[in-house]
Amino acid sequence: MRFIITVFWSIGVSFLLGYILPSMGGYEFELMPVLFMAGIFSLIAFFVGEGYIRESK
Repeated sequence: MRFIITVFWSIGVSFLLGYILPSMGGYEFELMPVLFMAGIFSLIAFFVGEGYIRESK
């Protein structure tokens, strides 16, 4: 369940950044970079959640 929530939030944050930042620069919204960014955010969250947090306890 936490993986689904992580993917949901990473997609949400990616869409937010993918819409706001290009619109501030005068560019159009593009879907592929947003999905790529969501994948990277998800992978980072998985690695941090599974590896680094358990090792620090």
